[in-house]
Amino acid sequence: MDGHARVCIATKRNGEPCSVQALPGSAYCFAHDPASADQRSEWRKQGGKARGHAHRLRRRVPDGLRDVETALYRALAGLESGSVEPTTANAMSNIARALAALHEPAEIEKRLTAIETELNRLGKAAS
Repeated sequence: MDGHARVCIATKRNGEPCSVQALPGSAYCFAHDPASADQRSEWRKQGGKARGHAHRLRRRVPDGLRDVETALYRALAGLESGSVEPTTANAMSNIARALAALHEPAEIEKRLTAIETELNRLGKAAS
């Protein structure tokens, strides 16, 4: 190569030439490189899962509260069907709120510790 970045030789879906820099040793960018097709496919699958509302909600529920979440969904269904009294559902909701309040500081502490660990690792790598 002559030291200049080469542009991908592929054509975009709209018929225009791709304007992204080609990967080293390839005539294509990552999005068009046939050798990257499997990896792109896997990323698309994972990306679709991570974007789902239910998946995002589930990630926000602390592990220790998953059973509580399940019980609340059952109570909601029971409330809707008439098999659970509103006072029972209300009491369950209040207890769940209290449990979440207990778990929240622990979750924040866990995330803060992970951030501090990563910052220390990056600081040591830069030294």
